[in-house]
Order: sequence, then structure tokens, then C-alpha cells
Amino acid sequence: MIGNNIIVGTLDANSDAIDTNTIFEDPLYADSTNFDFSITSDSPAIAVANVQFSPDEDFYGNPRDAAPDIGAVEFRTVDVVDTTVPVITLVGAATVSLEVGTTYIPMQVQQQRTTTMEILAVP
Repeated sequence: MIGNNIIVGTLDANSDAIDTNTIFEDPLYADSTNFDFSITSDSPAIAVANVQFSPDEDFYGNPRDAAPDIGAVEFRTVDVVDTTVPVITLVGAATVSLEVGTTYIPMQVQQQRTTTMEILAVP
């Protein structure tokens, strides 16, 4: 008997009976071609597993929540990282604003010497 699963495709006539809580849809894996069987945020497998048969942890040892997902890997949300480009302002005789990834090369300083300052993002 097949139960509490998500199945891609169809079953042949030799398959056992299908129990409740079995879904016939694409689970929307993140990248199954490269063996990443984590599910995406719009997967039909999210929060529909039978709690009675779900292990406390997923394949990677992450805890399952009160509404576990069908499959070996529990869907995990990721904190959104602020991707706003910071601007650094240098104040002196003139004001210069730079963005991450740019290089600041000031005018000639004391005869033939120049100063180069590279602005990098530091996590």
C-alpha cells in the first residue's frame, strides 16, 4: 500500500492500492538534475505530511515543524539578505561618493605619488 507520499507520473496496474494523503503532482524539487531534492516554496508537498508517520528530523537532521512536509527534506525558509549597495562618502577638500566595487584614485598627492583605495564589501 502506498500512502502519505507525493508521486510524479502514474502507477502501473501492478501497483498496490493507493492510500489517503498521496499526491500525484510534481514536488517541485529545487534541482533534481543535480541531486538537490529540497523542495521549493510553492511545492505541493509543504505542510501536508501525516504527522503520525513523519520523523522528528529531516534527512539533514533539521527539525520538522508542527505541519511537516512530505519527503526527506523539510522546506526551510532563508532569511532575506539586504542587497542594497552601500555608499561610502569621503569628506575632505571635496566630497566623493563611492559604491562597492569601484576604485577611488585621487589626484596626484605630493609630486609623483598617487594613492589607490579599493572599496570592497565585507560580510
